[in-house]
Amino acid sequence: MKSPATYAVREAEPRSVAGDVARIWQENLTLAMDSRARCDWVYEAAPDPPARVLVLDAAIAGADPVIVGTAGIARRRFQVGTEQRSAGHLVDLAVAPAHRALGPALSLVREGRRLALVGHDFAYGFPNAKARGVFRRAGYAALGPVTRFARVLRHRPYLERYLGATPLASAGGVLLDRALSLWLAPRRLRTALLYRLDLADEPDARFDELWQRCKCEYDVVSWRGAALLRWRFLGGHRGRRRFATLTRRGEARVLAAYAVVETQGTTAHIRDLFGDQASLGPLLDLLLPRLRADGASSASFMCLASAEIGELLRSRGFSPREQERVLFYDSASAELARTLANPERWYVTDLDDDS
Repeated sequence: MKSPATYAVREAEPRSVAGDVARIWQENLTLAMDSRARCDWVYEAAPDPPARVLVLDAAIAGADPVIVGTAGIARRRFQVGTEQRSAGHLVDLAVAPAHRALGPALSLVREGRRLALVGHDFAYGFPNAKARGVFRRAGYAALGPVTRFARVLRHRPYLERYLGATPLASAGGVLLDRALSLWLAPRRLRTALLYRLDLADEPDARFDELWQRCKCEYDVVSWRGAALLRWRFLGGHRGRRRFATLTRRGEARVLAAYAVVETQGTTAHIRDLFGDQASLGPLLDLLLPRLRADGASSASFMCLASAEIGELLRSRGFSPREQERVLFYDSASAELARTLANPERWYVTDLDDDS
């Protein structure tokens, strides 16, 4: 009879176990980049690279321990009210199929939580549906779902789902597109008189100034300096991300807001949206027609945010759709935990999930 494995979680210097970590990722996770390249991206290229990684060893009597799981604690800077805080983001939780029992996974998540809270003010993560029970057992609390908002830019593809590729679908799509354009035209024209929209391939120093100026408009928000944006959205990912910048006419050196856009097929994914909150609406007023002109049939934006931002999105034609991700958090500080417990205080986008 085969002896059961015994498990132990330990911290390791990332470079010393990079090969094993990359192997576990490659075999168990769906990644947006090569697993070894992701190791370099997470543990070397990040603005605040993690000094340690967690590995799960499995040992059977008479054999040397083998690494069968891993989890990382990404470092993130946050603004909470008027104070700068640090957060540990649990990422890349993976366990080999033969060892996917509650015990090994729970050990990894518990140790990840402990490590995150030792070195940071709070911890958070976005576990998939299968891991949410493990996060609860480990001591995390579920804050709330991250909602995907969608906006139709071209109606024909959607009509064809129900009517087929028929003349009626084509004509109906044209009519709906024109009607929506006419309805939005007055606001878009007013906005265009005051603001200018440009597209850039990478962030510059203006993004740092924007962060410093606007960070306190959001109660709980992660750092969005140029270095973080460059790493998060340009560092080795497949697919092109562009930065849509909004400036007031005559003030090109001062950003009012920005959006990070990645187009996949005919969908334009807004990966991040930030700035003076009064300028987010004008940014969308100019950005959405630009995305349509560039060939997108729809726009998508994922966020957990205040009711005011939700209403802003609805006023620009976005509708809430599925809620695939749930944010879990924890803090050793009772006072900070009370602040974090209110989902209305958070502003979370795709930028905040390094998974």
